[in-house]
Amino acid sequence: MVPKKLQLKLMIMKKIFFISLFFLAAHSIQAQNFDPKTITSQVLAKLTPALGLSNEQQPQVGDAVVEFLNSKAAIIPLQKTDPSGYVSKFNALNGTLIGKLKTILSAKQMTSFLGLRPKATDTGNALVHLFY
Repeated sequence: MVPKKLQLKLMIMKKIFFISLFFLAAHSIQAQNFDPKTITSQVLAKLTPALGLSNEQQPQVGDAVVEFLNSKAAIIPLQKTDPSGYVSKFNALNGTLIGKLKTILSAKQMTSFLGLRPKATDTGNALVHLFY
């Protein structure tokens, strides 16, 4: 059984996540400007030093990220036409990415990764594409 205090924190985090996601939907990323390979390079440039990724982990993380971003590119049009559909599909894709990263990263690296989550408005940070 999950303690009520933790349940409340999770509920607040979910609300913040959805508010942020809808904020981004209002300022949606244009599909033609969304290049998964370029973004993956930018993500790896941030994650490699921040998480201390090994030479073995770098291509594994890169593969997981580019696969996620390619899938995300396919659903970006839903931000305008079906926002709730986008949220649903994004959450599923994000869950898959997190699951893959958990098999690649150590527990300490995974905790650090989640701590790198930028604000939704930080569009200059490549990691924003992984969380929103």
